[in-house]
Amino acid sequence: AVWPAMAQSVRVDSTARRLADEGFANVRAVETADYTVFTLESDRFKIPVEGFAYAAGIIESAGLDPSKPVKFIATSYKVPQLTLTWDGESWDATKRLDSSWNAVRKQPKLNNSFGKIDIVVYPQVSLQNLIINQVYQSLFTLNPSLEVSLWPGAKFTYQLVIPIFTDYFEDRYYKVHPGFITLSQRFRDPWNLNITGKVTIGNFSGNRFGAALEASYHFPNERFSIDTQLAVLALSYFEGFTWKYTDTPS
Repeated sequence: AVWPAMAQSVRVDSTARRLADEGFANVRAVETADYTVFTLESDRFKIPVEGFAYAAGIIESAGLDPSKPVKFIATSYKVPQLTLTWDGESWDATKRLDSSWNAVRKQPKLNNSFGKIDIVVYPQVSLQNLIINQVYQSLFTLNPSLEVSLWPGAKFTYQLVIPIFTDYFEDRYYKVHPGFITLSQRFRDPWNLNITGKVTIGNFSGNRFGAALEASYHFPNERFSIDTQLAVLALSYFEGFTWKYTDTPS
């Protein structure tokens, strides 16, 4: 005979494996006396809400213990972003963390994203109106990007800009050249004050390089939030694969 607690643990483990098999990354699971908790990243779905809805459907149908809530914590590069709680009838979402994160964060990961490499192609269109006898100058490019997941919260990005069509732009826009070359670090404050953000250093778009900070704070009722962006930047651009820059902040 299988004891109910053992059967329940098997269900939790099988649900975690099902989430990993469906393409979710950094899946963790733990069951305590108060709740069942999963973590996951919506790696398969480029629209996060679509991925969360799919994961919620898997969890609802998993036959988990109905006497206690089930939570899944959505992460981004292993940094928690959103907690969804199933009470057996409906889902509740919050950006705040509770003890469930401490219970699950040290569990082993399925589909660990460390070292994972994505290649994403971004089309880009730029238009300028600077010449009296021409309505617009135009630039069409394809920008394949290498994105590498590193330690928790960290991502390296290298982008190549391939011109497809351009007219009247400077000569450097006719050449294949690097675009974004950045290292970013996502973070969440360790005191659970509900502050999240990202620090990025490297070469950006708009002929800029330097360091940038994005941070947000969500008030306890979560109806209001404060966002801030700070940066120290200077001018830079690539002429082919030659990097030209100034060291004067702009």
